[in-house]
Amino acid sequence: MLKKVLSGATLLVITFGVGFWNGRETTVNAQAKNRVFELRIANLENKEKLKILMDRFRGGEVKIWERLGMKGVGFWVPIEGSKSENMLIYILAHESKQAADASWTKFRDDAEWLKFPKEPDLGKVTVDRTFMAPVDFSPMK
Repeated sequence: MLKKVLSGATLLVITFGVGFWNGRETTVNAQAKNRVFELRIANLENKEKLKILMDRFRGGEVKIWERLGMKGVGFWVPIEGSKSENMLIYILAHESKQAADASWTKFRDDAEWLKFPKEPDLGKVTVDRTFMAPVDFSPMK
């Protein structure tokens, strides 16, 4: 019985070792297709307006984006200074700059978005946009 257990364990170790040795130079790229990323920095009038915007995002606006081809990568607020009260920073991923432009056009005319509650009012919002392409050594592509 002990011989069978040892031989099974030995076989397992050998199999793992061969798999490890053969796979050590294999490159796995889960994100084979390069995308573009849209950095958006939204500045609102005050922290109450920032809360309203984040509630809208939580309440379904982000789901509309995703349905239209815009993938939310991350959302952040500054942790220090006056900007922490009224700024939201977020990144969206798109297949291309053209796909991003098309998605935003679809979004503006989307029936679900047009019915989306827009009260209370956000007041004046400025959004700075920067499109970014990953460089060859970037872990995210």
